Amino acid sequence: MSCLYFLSYCSYTTKPKDPNKLPNTTMANIPVYGDTLHAYVTLYWDGEDADGYVTRYKYRYITYHLFKGDSVVTEWRTTDSTSKTIAFESSDDLNYQHFEVKAVDNNGGEDPSPAVKNFYTVKAYNPETFILYPSDKQDLFVLSQTTDWWQGIKIKFGSSDKDGEVVEYGYRVDNQGAWTWIEDTMVVLTPDEFVLPLTGKHTVEVVAKDNTGIIDPTPAVVTIKLFEPTFDKDILMIDETKEGKQTPGFFSDAQVDSFYNELFHPDTSIDYFSNGLPPKDVLGRYKLLVWHSDYNFDRHNIGN
Repeated sequence: MSCLYFLSYCSYTTKPKDPNKLPNTTMANIPVYGDTLHAYVTLYWDGEDADGYVTRYKYRYITYHLFKGDSVVTEWRTTDSTSKTIAFESSDDLNYQHFEVKAVDNNGGEDPSPAVKNFYTVKAYNPETFILYPSDKQDLFVLSQTTDWWQGIKIKFGSSDKDGEVVEYGYRVDNQGAWTWIEDTMVVLTPDEFVLPLTGKHTVEVVAKDNTGIIDPTPAVVTIKLFEPTFDKDILMIDETKEGKQTPGFFSDAQVDSFYNELFHPDTSIDYFSNGLPPKDVLGRYKLLVWHSDYNFDRHNIGN
């Protein structure tokens, strides 16, 4: 017994896929056209897509300086948010802002007619940053690693802002990479934040950012010189007693000097009034500093 099978094939013409319908973008009615605002402006928008869905938005703005006569055009930026607080470039006394935003759908299609918002902004002033400590060209001791009693190099700073409030500070060491942002007005720099070798000159920069998002264009900078102690000598003695002036009824200056020398046997003795305070690279060589001042009526300099 045999069977025959017959197969038949049918072909149909399919309708071409409908072209992608581009999305549409709308903006909230605030601010209204022609408003005059501070440079920090929050804008709101939304998008819709008839044959898909909106995945993101692109926005940009053009600033026209009405007194300077020139303009600034920003590049298109992408966001998945439906609102943005933007610090508009406002370096002129009065600035005309033209803002555009367009929706992008799931096929990559972009709204061909972006939503637009036009308004004015008044001049925004930059914050000004200053470093309180250390002073420029100051010499400081440093260790190769932190300890319980030495946490690092302390940097204190501040700022002023003519038309706003400083909310954040950025700092960086030895011009390395991106800024580190903090809200405090002090930072303690650890040894690993400096470019090696530790002993030598280093720079610290601090910059302020205000509540309009404006960053001080001229960071405060100090150059410091670090010395890592070697402790290769034992005792340094500093004599602050003024020659020829002793406390009445007590020993002479020569007798006092002899007493301390016999008691400590210093590697080096320095007269403070003749030579001043030794620099950090000298002080850092000694394990022990003995400072004596035996005239009771003078103000001593050990804390200076």
